[in-house]
Formats: sequence, structure tokens, C-alpha cells
Amino acid sequence: MKKFTFALLAFALLLSVPALAASAADYSDVARTDWYYDAVDYAVSNALFSGTSKTAFSPALPMTRGMFVTVLCGYAGAAGHAAGTAAVTETINLRAGPTTDSAVVTVLHAGDTASVYGVESGWYRVTAGGASGYIRRDLITVKCGPFGDVSPADYYAGAVVWAYESGLVSGTSAAAFSPHSPLSREALCAILYRFVEKRGLTLPAGTPKTGFTDTAEIRAGFLPAVTAMQLAGVVSGRTDGSFGPKASATRAEVAAMLRKFIQSTGASAASVYGYYGTVAKSAAVSDSFFDDSCFIGHSLVLGMQDYFGLPSADYYAANGMYASTISDYADFPLPDGGQGTLAQALGQKSYGKVYVMLGVNELSGAETDRQNFYADMARLLSLIRQTQPGARLYLISLTPVTKAESDSSAIFNRDNIVAYNGVLQQLSRDKGAGYLDFFTLFADGDGYMPPDGAASDGIHPVQAQYAVMKDYLKTHT
Repeated sequence: MKKFTFALLAFALLLSVPALAASAADYSDVARTDWYYDAVDYAVSNALFSGTSKTAFSPALPMTRGMFVTVLCGYAGAAGHAAGTAAVTETINLRAGPTTDSAVVTVLHAGDTASVYGVESGWYRVTAGGASGYIRRDLITVKCGPFGDVSPADYYAGAVVWAYESGLVSGTSAAAFSPHSPLSREALCAILYRFVEKRGLTLPAGTPKTGFTDTAEIRAGFLPAVTAMQLAGVVSGRTDGSFGPKASATRAEVAAMLRKFIQSTGASAASVYGYYGTVAKSAAVSDSFFDDSCFIGHSLVLGMQDYFGLPSADYYAANGMYASTISDYADFPLPDGGQGTLAQALGQKSYGKVYVMLGVNELSGAETDRQNFYADMARLLSLIRQTQPGARLYLISLTPVTKAESDSSAIFNRDNIVAYNGVLQQLSRDKGAGYLDFFTLFADGDGYMPPDGAASDGIHPVQAQYAVMKDYLKTHT
């Protein structure tokens, strides 16, 4: 079956998304004869990190502390972590947008705590009391962990706070993280070593032990980590037999170390921690993979609950659900047996995977409605990240409708669905979530659901399609 691509391409061009390199060959400063070529290619193709521009990777540039925790945060699936917290000291309006003209979502009072996710037009993007919105910057004081040199406006702020709260890093002093300082080779080993411990991974010890000529220069607290990484084949000595513990780790060295680290621990970056863009096909998992999962959304998610046969998974869905109203809905079945909001449900249980399927009820041909959908979904994803910081997060695309329905409807038509799937793909890139492409799974060569695959309304899939969905999820983890 040919794939429906022309409208998707057109919409991507409309969004003006910057083109990212797809392989090491796209960089003018990385040659196939360079020792790090394969490592750079691995880092780029698995979305671990990219170049300093569209055409340059800058392999000899030192990796800074802020850069590295950002890379590790993305690899761990923790992108979107709160960049800081703020204690509310007075009555404040939490607004729907970064302007005093926008609607008041809720009123915060002294003693409330806000989780801050970034800065926009002089306002903080926050989640507080289960609601998401904006607070003017001069009304609260934000702390990014204990670090006075990290601001919520910094690209690395959420990653620094995540790494600190996860016990992976400490500061260069009690109140400083030094995000722009180069990361030393021994510190890199220490962070990866702690990551192994926190994630319950296993490092092999199949490489013969090597005595570096400068082993005495490795600080005692870093020596076990350096030794473990050397035995696992993650790091090796330089040509002169030294390790260079205090030397700055270059971007090329980090690419090489991460590649060996991921391969040695048996975890594939693309299949396990690949949260940017469409999730690649992987080996099929068993039903037990979904035991720690929850599914959030509308009527199709209710269909998953009926037909997937996954009794250990949880479902937070209702007919006609919108991204803009899901946080206000108060009749979800809670893990403790009661009923309540999505924030309450996510606050009562830890999940390993969270699947979100929304958008069909918001369909519209207006660009402003697509922008509102993006903002509503972004707030929902922030809530999920806040309550489930260790979960893998997936966005499920809209499914196609039949040609008859598309031709007769100003709302439920192919072009609108393609446009909203483009928004979901943009959210995937911006917010660090895997995109699961149900559209291509079911669309014919022209972008429509075959008539025998849809219910009489031309919109909802028939029962047999849920088995296809489940098989797709099991092979796209």
C-alpha cells in the first residue's frame, strides 16, 4: 500500500519546522574517515543530540554540564520536567494565556505551590493545583533546585532540576550548578554510573581491566565509576595510555561514550527512550508490557478498554472528550476506587507508560483552533510529566475517516485530520513524546479509511481494527 504523504509534507512546510540532520553525513565537519563518525551517526539518528547547526556537529567542542544533562534527560524520557518550583505568597490569578486579557483558570492562594515549566512573553508557564496556565513573572520567585545560576528561561533548566532531583548530579557548590562549564571525563562516568544505579540497569564487565597512566589523578569518589565504565567498554584510555579525568569531554567523545553505554546496558535508544517524532518499529512485546500503562482520551480509548484485553491497564476516557476540558472532568475511576479528576488519578498511582489520544472532537479548519489545541495539549502533557516524571509518554494520532464522510463534512475530513496530526507531531518534537502513527496504519493510498474499516458514521473504526491497533502498539514501544 502506498503511503499518503503529500498533505503531511505540505503541513510540515506550513509549520516551518527547522530541518534537522538525519545522519552524520549531513555535517560538513564530520568525515567518514573520522574515528567518531559512527558514534555521531548513532547519536543523530537516535535523536540523542544533534549538531550545533544544520551543517555542523562541532565534534571537538567541549560538552557543557547543561548540555549533557539535557541529552540524558531526553534519553531517559524525562523531557518536559518542571524547570523549578515557586511558593505562592499572595492571591494570584492563574490565567489561560500569557496576558491579563486571558481567562482566569483558577485562583491561587498563599501557601500553594506552582511547578514552573518555562517562560513565555514575560510570564511563567506553570501547573498548580491540578490546573495549568500562566503567572506573571514578577508575582512569584522560582527556585531551580538549589541552584542560583539556573533560570526557568534556560533551555537546560528542566533537565538540571530532573537530574538533581533524580540524584544523578550535584552542583559545583552548594548553590551553583555551573551549566556552562565543560563536563570532565570523570564526571561524565560518574553521572552514567549513577544512572545505571537509579534505573536498575546492568553494566557488563567483559573488557580486561586497564591501568591508566594517570589513575592517581582520578578523584577517589569518581574512581569506581571510571573503573566500571572501563570494564564495560564505555570508556578507554587515550593513545598515550592516560585517561585524562579532568579533561573536558568533547561532543564527539560523548557521542561515542553514549553509544557504547546504551549498547552495553542492552537498552536501545530508539526503541526504549526515543521520544522525539514517530516511534520506530521494534520487536513485539507481550501483553504484560502494558500492565503499568494508562490510556487517556476519548471514545476510541473506551474502545481500547473494551477490546484490547489488557485488564491490568487503566483507562481515563469519556465520549466526546476534549483536550481543553479533560482536566476539569471529575468522573474518572480512581485507582483507590473512588471517582475524581485526571490529576487525582495520576497522583494516586505510578505508571511506566502513558498513552494519550485526543483531537478528533476539536477538529476545525481554523488555524486559531489548531493553536488552541496545541496549547491545551501542552498543558495536559505538563500535568502528566508533573505527576508521572518517570513514565514513557506517547501521543496517538487521529485515525482517518472514509472518503464519503470526508467529502460531506466540513469538520471530519481528511485535510483537518492531517493538520491536527501535524500539531501532534509538533508536540512530540517540542514536548518529548513518542508519536504513534495510527493514521498511516489505516489510511489507503489517498488518505482515507477503507469503508470496511469504519463504522456506519464513517469516523469510528470497527471492532476488528482494535486488534490492529493493539498489534501496532506492541511493535512500536
